[in-house]
Amino acid sequence: MPSRFRALESIAPSDHGREVSVAGWVEDVRNLGGIAFFILRQRGGTLQATFKKKADEALFQRATDVIRESVIAVRGTVQPNPQVRNGWEVLASSLDVLSSAAAPLPLPVADKVGAEMDTRLDNRVLDLRKPERRAIFRVRSIALAAIREHLVGHSFLEVQTPKLAGAGAEGGATLFETTYFGRRAFLSQSPQLYKQMLMATGLDRVYEIAPAFRAEPSDTVRHVTEFTSFDAEVAWIESQEDFLPFLEGAVRHAIERVRAEAKAELALLGADPKVPSVPLKRLSYAEALEVLGGAGKRVRDGDDIDPRSRGERTADRLGGLDREGEGDLAHLERRAETEGKLAGVRFEDPDVDVLAGEDRDRGVAADDGIERAGGVRRGIGRADADELDHLGGDRRQDRDVDLGPDDAVAGLGEVDEGAGAQGRDEEEGDVDATARSHSSLLQ
Repeated sequence: MPSRFRALESIAPSDHGREVSVAGWVEDVRNLGGIAFFILRQRGGTLQATFKKKADEALFQRATDVIRESVIAVRGTVQPNPQVRNGWEVLASSLDVLSSAAAPLPLPVADKVGAEMDTRLDNRVLDLRKPERRAIFRVRSIALAAIREHLVGHSFLEVQTPKLAGAGAEGGATLFETTYFGRRAFLSQSPQLYKQMLMATGLDRVYEIAPAFRAEPSDTVRHVTEFTSFDAEVAWIESQEDFLPFLEGAVRHAIERVRAEAKAELALLGADPKVPSVPLKRLSYAEALEVLGGAGKRVRDGDDIDPRSRGERTADRLGGLDREGEGDLAHLERRAETEGKLAGVRFEDPDVDVLAGEDRDRGVAADDGIERAGGVRRGIGRADADELDHLGGDRRQDRDVDLGPDDAVAGLGEVDEGAGAQGRDEEEGDVDATARSHSSLLQ
């Protein structure tokens, strides 16, 4: 049964002269003496409700007493008004104040006034009423929907795996411990074990978008203590080139849909994500070490490339690129030549030396002691959806592809280019793409 309250987007010229009911938040009240205007905010934007003193003085007086950010419902007639942005307004005949706001507000919403982070977090509901904050949720929603759409189009099945476990999937140092009816338990770091079990059931292409937890200090903007993980697993592969197209296609499709469906939100965020051409360039681990070494960063063969080295200047020579102002170590971890900036999608491979098909035969074992294949972990790539502001940056950690925190979505970071690891495990291989996003949405 449809709601009796109309959404902004549903009101059209055909409704002119008709009576409608609308509800939302009062963004502004303008009293001009004989006439008053409400700017009423809904999810899709704002509309104007008009109160005339001559028509109903009592209603006019009630309207002028309403405090900004109060929740109201208005009933009235839709009438054309070329001076209003929508081309129409609601001439009010009744007003219900559903929830009156406090005055003064602890945090302004419509005013362009900054606030300390503590103030924002203490008044998070008000903070998230700001259009630029809510835009992040819209961009994120479209990006995740596009990832799902792309994978379903390639016969992937979405699954949900347990988030309480008796042991960790990727080592004990980063586990959050809790209790489960008197027994030790841990918050899930990764669905890796369950995905690999599913490969043995005949469900040969699965993916999951769900919470994951890692007890790691947040020394950088890429918080991983609590994030949204996008993981996928594929069987029957012969090399990383069999599964990299899934990752590349998901990234490309997500950027395309964000550009097409979130133009207003991207404008609010000042973001212009570029659609990368595929296949993305491949950069070997050895080549990455050479670039870092040339920039004065010493990384031993076999070590992870430290994401905390952000800010150190280096020559951005990946794939022959020379981008002014983008030479720090984080950007050096990019593996593809692209200007794309989808919410920090990055392909990461710390323990695999086979980023571009080169087998350095380090003998790196798969997660949680799972069998080795020729000394190289079976192909796993992961996408990290960091939190709100810049969905960007690059980091190699367990072959992740970061989608940036929900704060990161605002900046729609940069697309790293290659991902995954080579490997064959007889008839079975895996893709692990993890999209992380910080749940507190701090920006």
